[in-house]
Amino acid sequence: MTQLKFELDEPMFHAVDFGHFRAAHAADDADLSLVYERVNAVWEDWRPFLQDHPQPSISGSSALAPEILATVLRDRLGVGNGPIPNVNWVLSNLGIVLGKMPQTSENISAFSCWVFDQPLVLVKTEGGGRKRVRFDAAHELGHLLMHREFAPSKLAEKQANRFAGSLLIPAQALPATGIKPFAWQVVESISEAFGVTRLAALKRAEELRLISEPVYRAALIHASRLGWNKRDPEDEGLPESTPDTPGFSFRHHDSF
Repeated sequence: MTQLKFELDEPMFHAVDFGHFRAAHAADDADLSLVYERVNAVWEDWRPFLQDHPQPSISGSSALAPEILATVLRDRLGVGNGPIPNVNWVLSNLGIVLGKMPQTSENISAFSCWVFDQPLVLVKTEGGGRKRVRFDAAHELGHLLMHREFAPSKLAEKQANRFAGSLLIPAQALPATGIKPFAWQVVESISEAFGVTRLAALKRAEELRLISEPVYRAALIHASRLGWNKRDPEDEGLPESTPDTPGFSFRHHDSF
């Protein structure tokens, strides 16, 4: 994830301070240009409808631990400690405009920024599974909550990842006794129950110290050999959502 400053001439971008984007590989000027164009298009589509859109009710702090922030948000949304079935519903109820990343942007999978005082998130639904998109959207939500004026850093990336994992897989829902002995079946059950990839479930288990760091690293090596770091095979063939139709609450769209 990298943070960038908009310096384009379009009037809309004068109101945008910083944007955050998730990139599988180094993004070049062509990738960024496509993203800028898409942000502009989504904003123009949504602008006439924003008077009927929920007012942004999104606030957070970079000083607040991501784990605590995610817990506070889950309490506010009234979702308890169970799985979040619809990430669209979460972003919608916070007044966030959500659009699709352009298909031709190969290296960038998600992007977030503020346009004037309106939070906006783009996610790439093509070429990936629903579980990956759910995490991408939650990750960008973390940036909107914590890093509106945050300088680019590894800490910001780590915080956004921790927030996404905490939001999608609350600590209270997992066994405090840990995963001993380690079994992929347990990781897979977490993945299926909470709608995340196996690697996201594995990382969450390591964060909560349900597995040790050596076990986590060994599991990562195994997953990499199987290609799970590129695409979770259990995330294949899932229906893609179309979250960028303007003028409607996202609860009327397919869930992520």
